[in-house]
Amino acid sequence: MLCTLPPSSRVRALIDANSFFASCEILRHPSWEGKAVCVAREQDIVLAASYEAKSFGVTTGTATWEARRILPDAIFTPPDFQWYQHISHRLMRWLGEYGLQCIPFSVDEAFVELTRYDIRKGMTFEDLAEELIIMIKKHIGIPISIGIAPTKLLAKIFANVYKPMGSCVALEHGQIDILLQ
Repeated sequence: MLCTLPPSSRVRALIDANSFFASCEILRHPSWEGKAVCVAREQDIVLAASYEAKSFGVTTGTATWEARRILPDAIFTPPDFQWYQHISHRLMRWLGEYGLQCIPFSVDEAFVELTRYDIRKGMTFEDLAEELIIMIKKHIGIPISIGIAPTKLLAKIFANVYKPMGSCVALEHGQIDILLQ
């Protein structure tokens, strides 16, 4: 669906790296792809879990001892914040090189202003979102989700709608109302 916007309309996107700390560890250890991975300190909580771990109920905030009980065969690794910051910088730099005006929101999220972005002829915002998901996985090595909406808040909400590695574009009032119900 090609969306026609009034000239005054804003278009914002939120790029959100999925299970960022776990994704960074999987990037560093490719043999961990497809396995339950938990980033956690002993005697603490899980800081990030891969979607394979999440499918068993282990999420951010789960006590490490509880996560080990639920997933005794999972891979547990301590956090490496310097590595995560490095990958975050690579992602932000790549977004800029791609031609996107990016505003980092956190280590694993960035807002992107698309209002005046010169989208290629015939490409929709849905196409752009799908291309970014593929290109970031290829060039940075981590999975992302994207929300595209008229405001930053809505873009953030919509980035979570089709996780992991999904996109949600809602620029018209009817679409937005349906998604917010």
